[in-house]
Amino acid sequence: MENVLEEKKIEDNEKKIEDNNEILINLMQENLKTNQEVLRLSRYIKKYIVWQKIFFWVKLVFILVPLILAIVYLPPFLKGAFSSFQDLTGSFGIINENADLIDSYKK
Repeated sequence: MENVLEEKKIEDNEKKIEDNNEILINLMQENLKTNQEVLRLSRYIKKYIVWQKIFFWVKLVFILVPLILAIVYLPPFLKGAFSSFQDLTGSFGIINENADLIDSYKK
């Protein structure tokens, strides 16, 4: 009788071990699928970050190159524009002087 009970316990233990092994195998397979998904997403994110870095430098170049070119090429142009502007303000200055003379005569 004891022998039969011991055999039954051993069979129950073996069945539990087999069930546990199946559960562990299923859990490991789910874990593998989840890890593959995480790996796929991390690769996507890495590519996204690389492209963001590339476009940051492209945008920076698009902003800085025109500014540098403007600093280099605008001063001669602005000198000519300011001289023309000063010529205009000089003629307006004569008109303003005449207006001041007229105001002084009225007083």
